[in-house]
Amino acid sequence: MMLIARFADRGLRMQIALVFGTLVVMLSVLLSLAFGELFKRRLQRDAGESLQMVAENAGKLLANGLLERSREAEVLASAEVIWTQGLEAPEAQHLLARSQATRPSNLWIGVADAQGVVRSATNGMLVGQSVSERPWFKAGIKEVHVGDVHPAKLLEKLLPPLASGEPYRFVDFAAPIRLGPTTVGVLGIHGSWEWTREVLESLTPPRSDESSLELFIFDREGEMILAPSGQTAALQAAGQRLPEGLHINNNRDGGRIDTAVVRWQDQQRYLTAATQLQPRNAPSDLGWLIVARQPVELAFAEA
Repeated sequence: MMLIARFADRGLRMQIALVFGTLVVMLSVLLSLAFGELFKRRLQRDAGESLQMVAENAGKLLANGLLERSREAEVLASAEVIWTQGLEAPEAQHLLARSQATRPSNLWIGVADAQGVVRSATNGMLVGQSVSERPWFKAGIKEVHVGDVHPAKLLEKLLPPLASGEPYRFVDFAAPIRLGPTTVGVLGIHGSWEWTREVLESLTPPRSDESSLELFIFDREGEMILAPSGQTAALQAAGQRLPEGLHINNNRDGGRIDTAVVRWQDQQRYLTAATQLQPRNAPSDLGWLIVARQPVELAFAEA
């Protein structure tokens, strides 16, 4: 009987050990899965934060660029010592030429009188022509103005073709020229849209071709106004608009990261981050949306 009891006792201990061993294995597996999922989510969150940072940095640089250019127009327009000599004076021509040499992306700088007739301009372009119906003149005769991107109108045939083959597009900056209480004209600047592309390209990592990280700009209506690698015209023709399902970061939420996996016009899924450009002054409040995207399989490759 004692022998049977000892065998029974050993059997019970083995069963208990087996149960506990099984529980330990199951717990280890569950913990491994849980930590694996947490690690995966952390990697995905890090990928989203990195993408968001790229979009926000692009927004800051663009906002600074718009501010600098609007101030440039304001400073040039306020040079009374030049304008008192006349809008057509050699000193005026020299001022415009020197300003363009300092910032070559300003493809045209001109001065129109109060009636909208161009009196001085870089390289003499448009001198004698009326710009009275142009939006930059209408707004600039009242106050400092920053105009949203638009195709070239009067200057398209006067400028050499772009190497990319794309049509010229400008962002306009204008300011009234006042002598005392009298507004005698408007100073206008047509800034090349290419400077925005240069800003975005400066922020894409050296290995962005491998990671397929891309930056876009959309206007306040959700229309795409800039895409990388000369894709703008093709994507616009394909109907690409601001993708649905994005949470726009307006930079007022205390570091909230707004990224989402959304489907774009090509039916591919991208990890996407968006931020609204925060203007540095009232005239440059254009409502642009800066959007960064990366294919999901590459964004989450390490996860």
